[in-house]
Amino acid sequence: MKGYAPAFTLTLLALFLAGCGEDSNAVALKNYKRKPDTDISAEKRYNFASFAGSVWKTKDKIALASVGLYTGDQVTYVLPPIFFDATRSDYRPSDGNVRIGDVIPAGARLRVDRLMKDNGIGGLTFVIVDVTYGTTIRTNVFLSEAFIESGPTADFRIITTNWIVNAALLEEVKR
Repeated sequence: MKGYAPAFTLTLLALFLAGCGEDSNAVALKNYKRKPDTDISAEKRYNFASFAGSVWKTKDKIALASVGLYTGDQVTYVLPPIFFDATRSDYRPSDGNVRIGDVIPAGARLRVDRLMKDNGIGGLTFVIVDVTYGTTIRTNVFLSEAFIESGPTADFRIITTNWIVNAALLEEVKR
């Protein structure tokens, strides 16, 4: 029995020490140096140049929401009603990283500005728009993937070169 006590004690000590200290994911993110995002609007493979600069009018109310990204940054998103109107049958509640701000009536204008690629560990792409309602203009607003018919997947990776908006939510403003 004497030989087992030291082995048992060493095993317990090893388990205890393995449980102490910082989480390896937390350490990795703390030491992570994020590369700046890249404007990929002009890259031919995305066929985005013809979509950039277009202006769209909302057919329903929208919301501007503060969203926490994986980087810890807070950005503003424009969301369609399915993400904030609990009275709708197709309501899809957002997670804890989303805080709904201004709810804007139908008729707001969205001007497509650029397509950005996140060069961090997420590798995501985002459509950036300017939102105009009344006399207010909000710039650098991230467009929810729900506004693009065949655009980003649920994880925001762009899978299209055919930029078609969701006609139930937006109509083009002719210049």
